[in-house]
Amino acid sequence: MKYILSCLLAICSLSAFSQNTIYPRSTSFKGPDVICPGHFEDHFSKAREAVLKANRARVGAKKSTFIVTYVGFSEEAKQAFQRAVDIWEYLIYSEVPIRVYAEWRPLASNILGSANTSDFLQNFEGAPYSNTYYPMALAEKLAGKPLNSDDQEDIYCRFNNSINWHYGEPEEITNGKFDLTTVVLHELGHGLGFISTFSVSGQTASYGYGTPYKSVYDVYLEDQSGRNLVDPQHFTNGSQALYRQITNNNLFFQLDGERPKIYAPSSFIVGSSVSHLDDNTYASGTINALMTSTSRSMEVTHDPGPLSLGILHELGWKSTSLVHERIKNQSTHQPITFQLKVLSDTTIKSGSVKLNYQVNGGSYQIVNLERSGEVYKATLNFPENVTTVNYYFEAEDDFNKKIYAPGLNGVNTERYIYSFSFGEDKSAPLAYHSPFSVEDVQSAKIFRVLAEDDYQAGISEVRLLYSVNNGTFNTVKLQKYDPQVHGSNYSLGIDDPFQYLSIKPINGLKTGDLIRYRFEVEDASKNVTIIPMEFTGSSSNPNAQASYYEFTVTSLLPAVNSYSTDFESSVSDFALLGFKIGKEGSFPTNALHSSHPYRNGLGLRVGNSTVMNFERNEIAMLRAPIIVGRGENTLITFDEVVLVEPGESGSQYESQDFYDYVVVEGSFDGVNWTALEDGYDSRANNTWNSLFTENMEGVNSSAKGHVALSRNRTMLVNTGAFGSNVGSQMLLRFRLYSDELSNGWGWVIDNLYIQKNAPVILGNEEVRELHIYPVPVSDYLVIQAKVSSKQNVKLSILSSDGKTVLAKEYNSNEDYLHYTWDIQDLPSGSYILQVKDKEKTMTKRFIKI
Repeated sequence: MKYILSCLLAICSLSAFSQNTIYPRSTSFKGPDVICPGHFEDHFSKAREAVLKANRARVGAKKSTFIVTYVGFSEEAKQAFQRAVDIWEYLIYSEVPIRVYAEWRPLASNILGSANTSDFLQNFEGAPYSNTYYPMALAEKLAGKPLNSDDQEDIYCRFNNSINWHYGEPEEITNGKFDLTTVVLHELGHGLGFISTFSVSGQTASYGYGTPYKSVYDVYLEDQSGRNLVDPQHFTNGSQALYRQITNNNLFFQLDGERPKIYAPSSFIVGSSVSHLDDNTYASGTINALMTSTSRSMEVTHDPGPLSLGILHELGWKSTSLVHERIKNQSTHQPITFQLKVLSDTTIKSGSVKLNYQVNGGSYQIVNLERSGEVYKATLNFPENVTTVNYYFEAEDDFNKKIYAPGLNGVNTERYIYSFSFGEDKSAPLAYHSPFSVEDVQSAKIFRVLAEDDYQAGISEVRLLYSVNNGTFNTVKLQKYDPQVHGSNYSLGIDDPFQYLSIKPINGLKTGDLIRYRFEVEDASKNVTIIPMEFTGSSSNPNAQASYYEFTVTSLLPAVNSYSTDFESSVSDFALLGFKIGKEGSFPTNALHSSHPYRNGLGLRVGNSTVMNFERNEIAMLRAPIIVGRGENTLITFDEVVLVEPGESGSQYESQDFYDYVVVEGSFDGVNWTALEDGYDSRANNTWNSLFTENMEGVNSSAKGHVALSRNRTMLVNTGAFGSNVGSQMLLRFRLYSDELSNGWGWVIDNLYIQKNAPVILGNEEVRELHIYPVPVSDYLVIQAKVSSKQNVKLSILSSDGKTVLAKEYNSNEDYLHYTWDIQDLPSGSYILQVKDKEKTMTKRFIKI
């Protein structure tokens, strides 16, 4: 189960002399795959004889172990893959098995394969550089232990099953074939660390994939003059200057005694640029050609080459790492043992492993650590007047390279330190929980909390409090994760030391049941943290109060080709969390309503620090999956009123300043949800936005929705590229997201049609702000609409599957449009008229006869 947190517990354990702060637990993220195309032109370059002899003569102990999970591979493809694995196992050293997930599947016709690390991790125990991301396999090698669970891969790669592959011995390759062993050797090189985090947007480039941190590979990138690309003294992350450097064909990797040239073509190629050696410099068939961006047919390279291997060694595959479990705060003065594990592929100088420590802000003192195998330690006594101890470790190898724990910054000499204090424990523990929402009634509910205390005595107890359908609250004590008791199936990898869990504590749940729950986390000093918390009231500086999570359980109904409802008799068709179906306020008939007003997000705040972001999702999920493309059309239409907190002017969906929003989402597996169109807020309509913002009481809006505010919305079902999703069953849900502060009336939905034609409205019926007649129409369609004055109005006629068949612009000098459209040449059928001005989009169906 993938659970490594990108939102870490904010426990301060390391601080730089410059007062920067980093944290003890790793953050992680994923980037796009490295894509490797083929060049379909033979270039016969047999593997060097010396390499072949060396590969065949290997009889000693392997330096590492690869465990490969094959999906779709034939036996001969597996043998070719294993040949590449055998080569790497003798070239790189790791005590931790390297797990590879390999998939044999269709890819784009010119792509041989792709690869990636399962995660990038930073600030794990043993990281040579602080605030620097390492690929998973390398991070585990440096830490000397697995950092994910046993069922998680470290590297994943895909190979094109439609390529004309050569599977046999290298000297037997024939015309037009690509050597699979060569390509596998290349892709595994990416997974081991030959991968950059640089990306571009327009004419700007950045590293870290949305984070401010570089990867260890990025640390060594430099321009022609030797300026480091991730050194902020030279280049700003997210700048045109960086873009010029990675698209000017003059990019290099800083390697002792060498400057390998990196692939940096004038047009940035996603998944290829920067993550390869330069093709022109290291041509096919030469000793360093393996890690260039393309491979040619008949090219056989069964050796990474000295430059690629040197790069991997520099990244950490031949290195020393200092592994230390930080010392936490102490309630009483007692002897403190400083312990360090030294993992080295080289030789450590005798007497070079040292502890540097500082008490109460004084001068640093140095202590030589005593060795016992790989472990070095020293025990110190501190007087009663000592309140704070800062410390770091250092060592030096026979190549005169100094290593520190915590690691340096990577691009400069900025040093970080560990810190602990003596004194009474007055602070509550920190905790993290990923809440449930709409859950399968038959699936086991495993309640998990990640918890840690900043004092050595640690967590005393974690309790779950829950009730079903507003009944009596029950209390269940969570267990601390123990691999011997719970097994690897419940492992969270790097988070296991912090994991507390209860497996299936609630039994007998039925479809529609509502469960409320929260956790109490208590440390050894009786300080208690309750999660979740919620900001209530309208003050601009409110206090967070203890609250509860909620989730509901449901089951699915049979899939349908189309669906429609006016919500008068369809209450059981939806799984509802926060939403309800009924009559509310001035709405005269049943509709799908969010909470009115909707509530602020749930999270955790300890002291002045936000440990868990405050978020809440109200959800209405249609229990009957929709069979995509099998209805009368591929549209979703409904009437709605949206009064939710607007984001900042110009903010975009999913940006931090977008705030609250509503969104319609689809899913083909019930886990991964995709917005059918970007989420939106009150700014979707000027009337809504004005009503919300002009009725503020403190930080909240007191504006209330009413039926006259209703507007119609139409969006496309997710049919996929080239209709690839047609025939698939798609779940559909409506979701209202709220953050920590400022709320309003909410959202209402009515007259829902999914892949089904809405009833045709007669021309003489008034339908809000858009009128058309005659209906049906044979030649001229008369359009009347209320629009924003003095602007161009876009008129479109869409087919029933949402494709534009006619379009034109109409210059409106007034706030009322009256236009007659000649549609005599339009084929007979069902269509949608769309009228769009700068404030809104209006739609109406009609039939052409």
